[in-house]
Amino acid sequence: MKFILSMLLLITYLAAHKDLVKGWNMVSIPVSSETAIETLFTDDADGAQIYKYSPLTGWENATLKCSNGCAVLTGNLKTLTPMDAFWIYPTKAYTLTANQTTPLSVDLNATSSSALTSAQKYSLSFMWHEEKLAFDIYTQLYKLYPANQLTNVANNGEVKHIGFVQDLVKKYDLNITNLNDYTVNYSQSELEALPVGKYAIAELQTLYDTLYEKGSKSMQASLEVGCMVEVVDVNDLNKQITEAAGLTDLVDTFTLLRNDSYKHYWSFDKGLKNLGVADGCCSLGTTYCKTATEYPSN
Repeated sequence: MKFILSMLLLITYLAAHKDLVKGWNMVSIPVSSETAIETLFTDDADGAQIYKYSPLTGWENATLKCSNGCAVLTGNLKTLTPMDAFWIYPTKAYTLTANQTTPLSVDLNATSSSALTSAQKYSLSFMWHEEKLAFDIYTQLYKLYPANQLTNVANNGEVKHIGFVQDLVKKYDLNITNLNDYTVNYSQSELEALPVGKYAIAELQTLYDTLYEKGSKSMQASLEVGCMVEVVDVNDLNKQITEAAGLTDLVDTFTLLRNDSYKHYWSFDKGLKNLGVADGCCSLGTTYCKTATEYPSN
């Protein structure tokens, strides 16, 4: 594809909305994780052509058909990830509004630091280790089978999730490598010293070891592990959201993580279908078979 640059070119990085010209515009939409492209645009984008370049995949493109919602009419560009820039050629000048429903940050001052019960402290500890598990398993399996879903979810999603939970762990001054004594203070150096694939919670240690053994067998198995991790994550987050009732900072953080996990699940589902596994994550059985109602993607 050859682009003819002219005075019509407008380079923009979207905060929430921006005026686009009829012609080529270069923009970046603030998504918090891999997001289906049709969920990001309104009906004004009907007929728009979109192009994105990646050193890994080359040029990808999509033409949108929008009427009471958008769909990709033609092309192979299906999703955008954080920091993606792309070219868009709308059929008319209009204001592009990002349909961003997942919060990108949490108000850490929303709840007093004296409010946590022992169970809530454990919730934070557990979720930090579980987000680390997701990051570790995806990055380690990517070394064996370099699927885009593994590295994209790990580096654009899980690494942020670890940071969100760790901000709360720091706020509440918890040492989450010593779960028997919460009077011990927060230690960033101890967290950083935890090796890849090692956790202070025996349940999660067993889960990592089991998933790595499965995922190391093939590309398909590595993506199946992604489906499994995200379902386990959503189930645990549902429990922790209930446990954290009344604590805005914990509930908001866990809700953010859960919304992203829904999207991560569909990313792995798509990866399996691209390999020829027609049922995607559902090929693993009813436990891991989710609908768009159960796991909304936007």
